[in-house]
Amino acid sequence: LSVHVENCLFDGNAAGARAGAIGLLPTNGLFNVVIDRSVIVNNNSSSMGAIGVYQFEPTSLFSGAEINVKNSLIADNSSTAAAIA
Repeated sequence: LSVHVENCLFDGNAAGARAGAIGLLPTNGLFNVVIDRSVIVNNNSSSMGAIGVYQFEPTSLFSGAEINVKNSLIADNSSTAAAIA
């Protein structure tokens, strides 16, 4: 899985579960995500506020997984568990 988010605005999104802005469900532990020159603010959910990565299978590991955030703002996201997870 390879995802490149550039010059994007995620503002005021809400989810009952999972991530409020960006949710990733890779089918294996290998993935690369780049978030560049983007704004992720005011998002919320019950489990993860802004960004969430979920295991496809409970036994899979995120070996070799990368999330790179460059020149971006991540602020004022909320959840009962974590703002970025």
